[in-house]
Amino acid sequence: MYRSWTFILFSVAAVLFLLQVLPMPGIYLMMFGAAFWTGFLLTAGLIAMGVEAYLRRIPRFLILVPIVIFGGYYGLAIWQRVEVFLVERQLQAENPSNVVMFDPAVHDLVVDDAASFVRSSAIAAAFARAATSQPEGFVKTHAVENMSCAVLKDAVARQPGRRVQVSQNIPRHSGEEMPCFLAMPARPERQVIEIIYQPAAPVRWPGEIAISEHMLSLNAQAIATYRTGRTRLLSLFPKAYVGCALISSKPAWECGATVSWVRYQFDVAPGGIERAHYPDVSNILLGIPVRQDGAGPFADGAFLLASVEEDGQKYADLVFDDLFAMMDEEDYMPLEHSDKILDRYPERLHGHGAELARAYASLLKVAIGNNNARPHGFAQRRGLLLRALSMLPYDEFKAAAPDLVDAVVAWRHDPIYVRAAMPDAAYTDLYFDAFRKSWARRKQSHYQELEAIALCRIGNLPADIVDTIRTRYMEAGVDPEGVRQAYFLLLIKAGAQKTAVGGLPPPGDPARQWHDRILAGEGNGPLGPNNCLPDSRVITLELKLPGSAADMRPVLTD
Repeated sequence: MYRSWTFILFSVAAVLFLLQVLPMPGIYLMMFGAAFWTGFLLTAGLIAMGVEAYLRRIPRFLILVPIVIFGGYYGLAIWQRVEVFLVERQLQAENPSNVVMFDPAVHDLVVDDAASFVRSSAIAAAFARAATSQPEGFVKTHAVENMSCAVLKDAVARQPGRRVQVSQNIPRHSGEEMPCFLAMPARPERQVIEIIYQPAAPVRWPGEIAISEHMLSLNAQAIATYRTGRTRLLSLFPKAYVGCALISSKPAWECGATVSWVRYQFDVAPGGIERAHYPDVSNILLGIPVRQDGAGPFADGAFLLASVEEDGQKYADLVFDDLFAMMDEEDYMPLEHSDKILDRYPERLHGHGAELARAYASLLKVAIGNNNARPHGFAQRRGLLLRALSMLPYDEFKAAAPDLVDAVVAWRHDPIYVRAAMPDAAYTDLYFDAFRKSWARRKQSHYQELEAIALCRIGNLPADIVDTIRTRYMEAGVDPEGVRQAYFLLLIKAGAQKTAVGGLPPPGDPARQWHDRILAGEGNGPLGPNNCLPDSRVITLELKLPGSAADMRPVLTD
């Protein structure tokens, strides 16, 4: 008995499993596939038991063990396949085909993945629902023949916001011309045919059948249902896995056993359907065959070109109407790509400075000192209003600044704090007091660079503030380069050029050239040397706002 292969194989399998139970050796054994080898040894042991029992090397009755185990396994595997066959035949008999003959002149098609469907099927265009494409709520994908692709790509590149996307299939052969596909927000305008996929729950164990449904509707009325199924089947070549492994939940080290299985997708297409030409449920229900390589149908290229131009202008109108009508509302969320529209049409902000200033101040006052009070979409609203205010002409912003200065001085996070710091403004004492308080509290303000730039732009500073800056500037190696440059510009404007020169970087330092150019009179701007802004290479990120007006840009940019 002890010399039989059955005993040897089972003994080795038992030792290998027990070693896996212990985490330290088990982790290393796991990496070498110990669970597979344990299962393999057990399977080989069962086969050896049957052979040795038949040869009477071990008790004859033990032949029943492998017969029962393998017989039960194959019996269950065969039963699963019989059950799947019966369900397949039932679904095949119930499923419809060619329910609606799709006519592009009459119908608009809505599917879950319009881009993939248009790429693979002989249809010029299809819609997909898209919550992010507002206000349309849909994206329409068009197939476009190759000769129109370059023109459309150029037109799309000129549009702000890039709501329209153009992509192209990769040719399989050299010189092959492939169509391109244009996706743009649009609403269905004809009778709407929609295929809604209702997935089944995941299959948890072999033999469980999951039925999914594809509901076909016409103008929101269900007219047909097509059902598909999937399952897991026991493999006809059994492989057992017995062992332990790391898992993501507790306990982290878990032991168990399983057998191999295969995924199976039901073939439930009605009789007479050529699957090579109608591979997908949508193709079958609508009678739309697959698209041949490079073949149509295609959308009208000239119509799409006009639509791209029209969409860009209409969306720009919508962004500005939306901004001016709703920026005071608590739940206002800017439309997608609004920032790109502002960059393209800054002149459309003119005349709205007072409204923008009041909206921005109102938004900041809610959030100052209480992050939990920030309204929905605070970051998006703040970013868009900040961008708009930075684009206003200087005179219009100057007129609107008193409406927001209280909030931005308390906030001090962004460029509007700097831009509102204007010479001869009635509120300059707010800046002076804020600087004194922050300096007395920390000796180094968290917003040091912005404060220094703002004070430089104001000019005519009180003597105590100039003395504080002078003392700080002479402490080498304490502040970042951008802060020291802001102090340097402030001291020059305040008439303390001797102090400014005393704190210059040493000769040969890469930053010295910028300082020398400022001292030579290069870069003088209307608001002071270099518009009181540090070198563009070290300027703080808060000040790098695309589209900012000229007074918010450094004069020296190279």
